[in-house]
Amino acid sequence: VSWDTINGRKAKIIFPIKSGLGTTGIYIDSLWQSGSDVDRFNLYGNNLKPENEKLLLQALRTLKFHKTK
Repeated sequence: VSWDTINGRKAKIIFPIKSGLGTTGIYIDSLWQSGSDVDRFNLYGNNLKPENEKLLLQALRTLKFHKTK
């Protein structure tokens, strides 16, 4: 597990200890809050090939979030 800031939001990034065996992904606890409602974001893959794991981790760092009306 590592923590990073992506598009101004604190993100938990997970990746397996042994590449190819485990979960790779991201979790952001709060994108937007409206009253008691909170929008969260989660994206992950399981048992990714090492090259796909590397590409996913690179792509996660480029995420941009835009609130629509």
